[in-house]
Amino acid sequence: MDDFKNFFVGAYATSPTLFNWDENKEKEFLTSIKNRLNIRGIEIPFWGELHEHDEEFFLNLLDPKWEYVLTCLPGTMKALESNPHFGIASNDEKSRLEAIAFYKKANKAVEKLNKYFGKQKVISVAMASGPSLKFNNVESSASSLSKSLNEICSWNWFGSKLVIEHCDSGREDNPVKGFLSIDEEIESVLEVNENVKNSVGLTINWARSAIETRSVVGPIEHVKKAYENKILSGVMFSGTSSNSELYGDWSDLHLPVAAENGTEYYEKDSLLSFENMKNTLKECDSNLLSYIGIKVLSMPIEQSSMERRIGINSDTMKILNKVIKDLENE
Repeated sequence: MDDFKNFFVGAYATSPTLFNWDENKEKEFLTSIKNRLNIRGIEIPFWGELHEHDEEFFLNLLDPKWEYVLTCLPGTMKALESNPHFGIASNDEKSRLEAIAFYKKANKAVEKLNKYFGKQKVISVAMASGPSLKFNNVESSASSLSKSLNEICSWNWFGSKLVIEHCDSGREDNPVKGFLSIDEEIESVLEVNENVKNSVGLTINWARSAIETRSVVGPIEHVKKAYENKILSGVMFSGTSSNSELYGDWSDLHLPVAAENGTEYYEKDSLLSFENMKNTLKECDSNLLSYIGIKVLSMPIEQSSMERRIGINSDTMKILNKVIKDLENE
């Protein structure tokens, strides 16, 4: 078994039950992750509860050795389907308060997960600076985000680090997620951190920064900017492509690593290469991050074998391991 004990995996993106629930397939998948990948932990998608279908079933499948990052982006995107103004950065007060209530549920989920294992297990909670500016007549701002964060930070998070996961900005052309710009997020986080006991951080998702800038330089710039402002808390490596027949152009579909020596499961058009990952991590000290990890998706989603689902996670982490070891030896 390869040693990936420093990495988190957004395993849900590779799950065969991502869109079609099947208890047996979910059990097989998570058991395979436990048995074949020696990881630090997984990223849990928060939809408004710990699991969309069966919380107790899910809890029983988790490895007691794992730690967890709770990502609230899936629930945010779901809420935006019915209310385009939803989000903690929303200038629409009713919708902003709806988002606050959503994060109160996330707070309870953190408490439940920790109580289940009898110790602190959730090391970070990733938040999104929605709403999406792709929608007409939607407004958001750093000041609204600050207002929300001041309230959210006043709650007991049981040792978890609160972070904003930067998504591509709606201030740029052709947004995919379309949330606040990284400069607005940094402005808000720095302002809030002057007044709260538990400081907020920023997490960079490699693909989303590349999508925003339509360039592999975007993740480098965003990591550097957050690190220089002393708020970089995490880096998650997902891929994207400028030209992929299978995954789409500049899509937020978590492409696996590009073809590299030693990889069997890769995406030939992915921009997530060894060189691009290394150039990104050069801009920070990864030992100072709360977490680092990967989130990849296996296409075609319904037809992928279990071997491929596990393999693209393993091979992407193999390259990330090489990147970190290479940087340590320089």
